Amino acid sequence: MLDQIMNVVKDQAMGQLMGSADIPNDSADAVAGAAGDSVVDGIKGALGSGDISGLSSLLGGNASDLGSNSIVQGMISNFAGKLPGLTGMGGDASSSFAGSMLPGIIQSLISKFTSSAPADSAFDANSLMASVGSNMLADKAKDLLGGGLGNLLGK
Repeated sequence: MLDQIMNVVKDQAMGQLMGSADIPNDSADAVAGAAGDSVVDGIKGALGSGDISGLSSLLGGNASDLGSNSIVQGMISNFAGKLPGLTGMGGDASSSFAGSMLPGIIQSLISKFTSSAPADSAFDANSLMASVGSNMLADKAKDLLGGGLGNLLGK
């Protein structure tokens, strides 16, 4: 499901970036990828910190002001931090650009989760949380077995 989210975000971002005076066209793909990574990282971060109700509320369309939502603010901050290396923008310009771009993209993503259209049926918040949560648990188990416990057992 994270791949589907990444694709939606990248598609929306590319639509906004092509022809943008702020982003050269040859950087648009990398910037769209950074936007997707920032959204996915924000989702994982919300789940990892236990903010399940906040993420559920956000994806359910119950967040009144996306710009002031703490999960979205984290996504914007993450994205803004990536822009200087990709575009040469300064910090203030990066923050402004990310703050104006990501809320609209996230709103498009939310519309997928709240849609009743058959084409959007794969976008289910409960399925997302279950799949990301189980992937995070599997990664933690690998870390424990590969690092800590594996070293303890002499492997």
